[in-house]
Amino acid sequence: MVVEPDRARHGRRRLAFEQPAPRRVDPPADQVAVRGGGEGGRPRPLGVWQAAAFWWANPKGWVFAVALVGTFLPEDLAWIFGVAVLTGTVMAVVVVSASVWAAGGAALGRAMDDDRTRRVVNLALAALLVARSCCCGSDLPSAER
Repeated sequence: MVVEPDRARHGRRRLAFEQPAPRRVDPPADQVAVRGGGEGGRPRPLGVWQAAAFWWANPKGWVFAVALVGTFLPEDLAWIFGVAVLTGTVMAVVVVSASVWAAGGAALGRAMDDDRTRRVVNLALAALLVARSCCCGSDLPSAER
């Protein structure tokens, strides 16, 4: 079945505007899974060792590491020095990008304490998502062969 771009765009608009808005419902306090008994029934973030253990079990982390070594490992250095240079570079980039991401999330979290502000931010992000879907959705490759 071939769908014309205009019909596909109309379908996305209809899907976005006819769906009811999701409601925020907090589960009862006795049903909240709390790791380590966080304050106020809120889960605590992973610690350093838990995050490291999660990385070992994370397939995306393995794909990242293999692709990183296969692509960027310097050939003119000894293997151990190349891995050290690559590790240092990746650590610097990750620390900077994660810090920017965390600072932005913290700022957005502080800004969204008020229900009205949260609603405005959610509507703005939804509008950006719909605009992206409606304007650029026809650029996607078609499935016809």
